[in-house]
Amino acid sequence: MMTQDINMEMPNDIEKKYKKWIVVLSVAIPVVVAILFGVKLENVEPLTFLPPIYATINGITAVLLVAAVIAIKNKKVKLHENLMKTCIGLSVAFLCSFTFLFFIAITAATSSTAVIP
Repeated sequence: MMTQDINMEMPNDIEKKYKKWIVVLSVAIPVVVAILFGVKLENVEPLTFLPPIYATINGITAVLLVAAVIAIKNKKVKLHENLMKTCIGLSVAFLCSFTFLFFIAITAATSSTAVIP
């Protein structure tokens, strides 16, 4: 009986932990993007090598998401959880790097005749 009560509480604790992260990131990301719009860099070259990296990150994420679906259908919960955490990490990496590229592109477009990638 005690084991059943512990199992009932664990998902709620985990949900609370992730909910805090979701709220923090949901607020922090738009704030950081808004701050970046106010910063201007001079003599910035376009970073044309980044889009293939973004495509690679997104491709890997897509493959891992499919693998996560297969894992959960086969009742491999821990594998599914690890794959999903990896996908979230890749998505955060993509978001940060893409925001950086956008920031550089806007700065280059407003400070010189540079081409936006």
